[in-house]
Amino acid sequence: IEHDDSDYRNFTVKGLALINEKKFNNAIAELDKALEMNPVAGKVYFTRGVAHGKNKDRSKAKADFTKACELQFFKACEALKKGGRPGGKKRPKK
Repeated sequence: IEHDDSDYRNFTVKGLALINEKKFNNAIAELDKALEMNPVAGKVYFTRGVAHGKNKDRSKAKADFTKACELQFFKACEALKKGGRPGGKKRPKK
């Protein structure tokens, strides 16, 4: 079965919208569907990593950022260098 590339992108856009609505578990489910259709979409792994991070699951976030980086989505590589926090700095130690 062939999939139109727009199929996985639709799930990605829906996932992003759900992240913005703070519905992280729903976003992760949509992004899982996108990755089933396109398992080499680095941006989708990164986006799912963001959802995991916002859902306080740092180990899953780091795993997704690592996979995205391996797929040459360099924004994920930068996030890993910053301690797994996209666009942010390493969290200060308490």
